[in-house]
Amino acid sequence: MKLGANAIDNAITIEQQDWIRFLTSDGLAEKAGCSPDLFPEMVVKEFADNAADIGGYGYRITAENRQVAIWNDGKGISSVGIKKYFSVKRPLRSSKHWRRGQRGALGNGIRAALAGCRLCDIELSVISQGV
Repeated sequence: MKLGANAIDNAITIEQQDWIRFLTSDGLAEKAGCSPDLFPEMVVKEFADNAADIGGYGYRITAENRQVAIWNDGKGISSVGIKKYFSVKRPLRSSKHWRRGQRGALGNGIRAALAGCRLCDIELSVISQGV
């Protein structure tokens, strides 16, 4: 086996078809690791974590009139990437093999936040690369 960066990444990546657990409050509570009354806060936290993880040199959060805006200095996600990553039906795919304190579950962040939006009737707009 060739041990280049891609070979190592592929060798330690897991994938599961577990999206159905995100469709109910009980399932989301299990996946997100929080009670249903904290789902709105979890939504903001998960999107903020992702902004921090991939945000280039920084990210900001503003809250005004019951709206939260999160943006970062990253290069953005293509429209194809948005459809891929912002689907609760996508399989769990993660190269994270351990939990970091207060940073959520392994590879569930966007799916948990999307499920939280659905269950709490939170409107979500994703703007990337000007679209």
